[in-house]
Amino acid sequence: MTNQMAMSDTGRIMTTDVLIIGGGPTGMSCSIYLDKLGISNLVVERRHEISLHPKAHEISA
Repeated sequence: MTNQMAMSDTGRIMTTDVLIIGGGPTGMSCSIYLDKLGISNLVVERRHEISLHPKAHEISA
């Protein structure tokens, strides 16, 4: 498995087995399952805060 590299807000380079783009329902579920399998992962999200309103209306219904 090839490690992926990402740079943190502080400019620090981090390595991980899987880099997940987006902290929505799919990204977070993927991260949880990878953790259970012992696979290192990193979720990156463009927003700095939690949204007050759901974005995935089909899932939230």
